[in-house]
Amino acid sequence: MNIEDISPRDNNTTLRLGRDFQSVSGKALCCAIAQDGVRAYLGGHSGVWRSDDGGANWRHLEWPEPPAGQTAVPGALLGTTIYDVLISHANPDIVFAAVGRDARNPAASGVWRSADGGATWARVHQFVSGGVIQQANCLAMPSNNSNIVFCAGGSSVARSKDGGLTWTDLFPQQPNERVWYVAAGPVQGASTRVYAVGSRVWASTDGGDRWFVDPKPLSLGPVGDGPGPSARSIGVKPVFENVLYVATFERNDAINNTEGIVWRGRFPLGGAVPAEWTRLPAMPLNFPSVTASGAGFVVPHHGPEGHFFLIASDRRTTQIRLDEPSVVSDWVRIEDSRCHLDPHSLSVSRNFTRQQPGEPVPPTLGRILLVNDGGANFSTDGAVRWQNGQGLSTLGLVNVAVAPRREGGAAICFGTGDNFGFASPDDGVSWETQRYQGGDNDCAFADPRQPTRVVVFAPRDGKGDGGVGRGILHLYISPDSNPPNTAFNTPHVHFIPGPPPLDSKILEALASDNPTAALKKLNAAWSAVSNFYNFGYRPLILTPRGQSPPADVDFVVIRFDDKGPELVRTTKLSTISDAGFWKTSKTADGPGVFAFRPAPPLPDPAISIVQASGGHVSPTFYVGDQTTPTGGQGLGRVWRWTTGMASWEQIVPARPQPGSTTPGTGRPSKAQRFFVDPYRPSIVYVLGPDHVYRSDNGGSTWALDGQLERALTEDGAFPIVVPNDGNPAQALVRDMLFDPVRPKARFAVGPAGVFQTLDGVKWTTLFRSAARACRPNNAAYDFVSCPRALYVATSNRGLLRLSPLAPDWDYPMDSLQAAVGRVELLRVHDVGTGFGPPTDQLDAEVIVMLDSEPEKAFGFELRPGADELVARGMLDLLRAAFERDGRVRLEFIRSGCRTGRILRVIQL
Repeated sequence: MNIEDISPRDNNTTLRLGRDFQSVSGKALCCAIAQDGVRAYLGGHSGVWRSDDGGANWRHLEWPEPPAGQTAVPGALLGTTIYDVLISHANPDIVFAAVGRDARNPAASGVWRSADGGATWARVHQFVSGGVIQQANCLAMPSNNSNIVFCAGGSSVARSKDGGLTWTDLFPQQPNERVWYVAAGPVQGASTRVYAVGSRVWASTDGGDRWFVDPKPLSLGPVGDGPGPSARSIGVKPVFENVLYVATFERNDAINNTEGIVWRGRFPLGGAVPAEWTRLPAMPLNFPSVTASGAGFVVPHHGPEGHFFLIASDRRTTQIRLDEPSVVSDWVRIEDSRCHLDPHSLSVSRNFTRQQPGEPVPPTLGRILLVNDGGANFSTDGAVRWQNGQGLSTLGLVNVAVAPRREGGAAICFGTGDNFGFASPDDGVSWETQRYQGGDNDCAFADPRQPTRVVVFAPRDGKGDGGVGRGILHLYISPDSNPPNTAFNTPHVHFIPGPPPLDSKILEALASDNPTAALKKLNAAWSAVSNFYNFGYRPLILTPRGQSPPADVDFVVIRFDDKGPELVRTTKLSTISDAGFWKTSKTADGPGVFAFRPAPPLPDPAISIVQASGGHVSPTFYVGDQTTPTGGQGLGRVWRWTTGMASWEQIVPARPQPGSTTPGTGRPSKAQRFFVDPYRPSIVYVLGPDHVYRSDNGGSTWALDGQLERALTEDGAFPIVVPNDGNPAQALVRDMLFDPVRPKARFAVGPAGVFQTLDGVKWTTLFRSAARACRPNNAAYDFVSCPRALYVATSNRGLLRLSPLAPDWDYPMDSLQAAVGRVELLRVHDVGTGFGPPTDQLDAEVIVMLDSEPEKAFGFELRPGADELVARGMLDLLRAAFERDGRVRLEFIRSGCRTGRILRVIQL
């Protein structure tokens, strides 16, 4: 099996939006460039990336998959969420990573060190408070001593005096305080000024042995995964190490918006505190209509020409000032149109500078590296013109829709956070901006058996109507048998209105003891939004084997109003032209029925998740309250209903077995997530608070699925209840996929990796997150194409295609191969009849199947001609082997997806 990154790249993508709005790269959180401007590292939600040319080209640091049966990945950087990176001044191969929000138990968060440029890593320190491992947040090193390294991690400032090999916690703060940022001045004799910021500001004049509290009430929380502080939120002024800059963010009611503010603290030369604090002029609000989704940072820099530059971010833009600003207009924005919105971090080489008016052009302007929601940008002309870093595959996908076709590759559509969406007509060979322009784009879906239809959630369309925004659907319909075009200028899009908006005044008037009163907090009138998908909502009723795809899209959703949630289905999605069609009293499909309620009223007002199974004729519905309609914490219950049932049957918490009156093991008491086989209503998986459960009879009885649990937990490394790891709606199981033809072929996706079973019992690893340095969020399964493929959507590692999937062959077409096994089937056909489906037909009269090659067919011709005697001899050998249950060796040429033309039969 191959794992291929098929994400958009600069050389294969047509962007219909400016680079400042859409980029082929996604969010990065931190960066560092070496003093000479050559080596650079970048961190985010997919581990660490490395550049050997100052940020122009990047490669992802990964490791080989461990052998079967092993989980350890030697030398891997286990944490994938990186909040800061730091390069040693002495050797660019020595690099540190501040890791946080690791989902393991115990967490791998902490300070990680590599001495070989990121090829191998070792964790060298952890921050622990009250038995809880904290995230490593901010790294610092004196400019003239690479042996001294600092890191702040909430519970302490840690210091190393031997280049990061061993560490000591210094604890400047009181027990109820937190310290998240550290900055260091140069070593001067026996003294080093060190500053720390968190709940307050601390200062030290002796390298951190003694700390003093500054009375200024400045505070900063930890680096997060979106808007907030950056690891570079504080910085020491070069040459003047008694000056500290702190980047903050303040509300300005006069402009009805927030401003980026830099504070300067001038500490006494002869002591530690108190400092004289000055609030520098705010950065100008260049984009009042753009949310501040980046990070605030401040980078003081002393250029080679003797100039001092102050570079800062207001979480929208990056701005610079020669010396310090005295008025707002002194700030100058430095990004150009190649830089994406929302900066997160910045780093400069030692010789970075800008040409000043009236001065000669310096021999070099050095290098500056900026990371933002669109990846990395670098400049070599003093931040006048920027270039995009190549090779970064850091898009954070919401999910992915795949519409298969036999030739030309599948059509793909996906949305991303902070970066709109992308569409490919040819299996990732080329890409274009997606039609839906949501900014934070949403989910996309396709039925593999109905590839001419694609549905995209568009929750940011249809808002601003005075009520709670309802959003709409983008339905793409192809005019022929090919998948539709979902790109920017497509003629195939149809806009399907969502349900009527909720009148907030009516909802607010509801009595507080009314269980639906909480609906006044809704930001959507239905569940067709990604936050419900993340908890298990699946909108399409898929087509099982033996049924034909419907003429239109079979769509199911939960609609919310002041009377509570309501299950609604339509088999005529393309005909819905009015929001009122969703508010229906119809209880069955029929002529003129646009939408109907396919089941009895939902049994609880907190239900917001639905999955359907069994196809279009008489589907079974499973509903749950894994999250409430308002996005709150659900109770984790699950109900089931199918045709003929008078009411909904609650299956989680599972009822006791017959004869038992008390709960026991082997039955889920709660469902963090549930996943129903969309083709077989009896197959249900539940992630409970203690185990992974499976039911083969629709929830009547349950069994622990120990094999799947061991795979998903990596033999216990990941807990059943996963902590917040920076991904949406985190859980041990985030997606499961099923095969309509192969009843026991299943896939599971979670923070530990991607896993497969072919027999419903034994689970094997397709890839481990530790080796790939990424977090898989969900997947789409193409069981139609040859070879079959799994498309894995990741958090900031782009789109990965896994193919071919066992038991498909992974060697080239027309190659000479051999297979050994027992003959399970031997058939002789009439001359010229062939065997197999039209798209994978074997032109042969003799058909053979082996027990060692499931789903494969081999054959040869048995027709008059020069080879007839040889063919009859092979047939005799096969008959003899079949009769005695013996083994044979078939030498063949691969002739199709799962077929081979036999050249020789050897009896064993």
